[in-house]
Amino acid sequence: MYDWLIRNSAILIVVGCFGPYLGTGSGLQAAHVLIYGFFLMTLPVYFLEKKKQASTFILHICVFWMLIVLWSAISTYANYYPQYDPNIRHIVSRGEKFLEPLVLMFVMSACMKRRLKSGGSSAMIMEICKVALFLAALNSAVAIVQLALPGGALKPMLSHFWQDSGKLERSSVASAAGALGRFTGIFNQPIEAGDMYSLVLMLWCYTLAKARRWPSVMQLAAVGLVVIGGLLSVSKVFLIGAPILAGIYMLSSGKAMRRSALILFLLAPVIFLSAQYVLIDTATGARLTKLSSYLDSSDVLSRYTAGRFTTGGTRGGIIDDFGEVWSRSPWLGTGIGSYAIVDNAYLEIFASGGCVALVLYLAMFGYALFRAIRSKFGGCEEGQLLLVVVLLLLGAGMGAPVLTLNRFSPIVWLVLTALGTGIGVRSGKQASGAPGAVAKR
Repeated sequence: MYDWLIRNSAILIVVGCFGPYLGTGSGLQAAHVLIYGFFLMTLPVYFLEKKKQASTFILHICVFWMLIVLWSAISTYANYYPQYDPNIRHIVSRGEKFLEPLVLMFVMSACMKRRLKSGGSSAMIMEICKVALFLAALNSAVAIVQLALPGGALKPMLSHFWQDSGKLERSSVASAAGALGRFTGIFNQPIEAGDMYSLVLMLWCYTLAKARRWPSVMQLAAVGLVVIGGLLSVSKVFLIGAPILAGIYMLSSGKAMRRSALILFLLAPVIFLSAQYVLIDTATGARLTKLSSYLDSSDVLSRYTAGRFTTGGTRGGIIDDFGEVWSRSPWLGTGIGSYAIVDNAYLEIFASGGCVALVLYLAMFGYALFRAIRSKFGGCEEGQLLLVVVLLLLGAGMGAPVLTLNRFSPIVWLVLTALGTGIGVRSGKQASGAPGAVAKR
């Protein structure tokens, strides 16, 4: 039983990420119980087993993130003054999201050690994809019901997924978004739903490339639901980023993938036109039409980012926030949790730890891109997936703190760790001259 739980810890955490808040008033989710529960369970795996090997890629990413956390902790301590009126609960909540990636990398590494003899990272990623695809499709079905039932009929149930029961008297982001025709299912923010749907599509491209055959009807139905869910969320990350990255993935793969890409791209206009016809008289359709009209605007960036990158606005743009942090402490920032709401990953890191943390953050992504490109041209399918995932995170980071984002970030860190293990294993084979080190394309 213990061995089974460790081997399947990543899958159970993925399921937990789609679970509700536990109603304790402390912001505790089902995923938190699983993440930290498995962390305690995997400690014996690390300390009792003789071999403590880990992928060099994961070790380097872990060092980068650990330095970001340590420097941000120093910044938080240095900025802890009464005149700033710090919200301790918010600092602890955001601090936990900074520590969570380290815990997830530890748990996933222990899980992968148990799986190296049974398909390794490839099998692990494909299992994560199957579970995440099913859950994302199920969430899309919930979003469709949200659209079909007027007056927020599902709100009493979904509120337990949007926020803790201790905060139900407050208006949630998802509830406000629903009033504007953006339906997200269990996700509290449209961008988080869009990020999740986009990641799931990237994972599906990977499984399609590994299988090298046309997907089943059930898979295509699930992917179709995910596309509908992405449309209903009206997330710019999904509407713009996902098609581009999926196209890059498929067109840069083998002949079979390029043929599949051609068929899917021919079907894409049919799907979007059908969706537009169905949604034309709904708030979602009006929202999608409004987005397309922005292309004729003289200020496309401002409109597509909801004015986040303007200066001197009433809502306070990201550029203004960067300037405020710079004026107070450019090297230390203002500490973890100093901003209640952060709609940008780079601003969150800069505010948490100043220029030092931001340089470390960018260096971490630069290193990940370097390893992804090197692995891709070395014939490693995991390198191809890592490349599009990193590009997704870099782009989506303009609208959300993607590596510390509620339900989305745990799954991202699990995928990154599995990919890092796969790249490490392939690099080890190539270095030793083992047969089968170069993948057949």
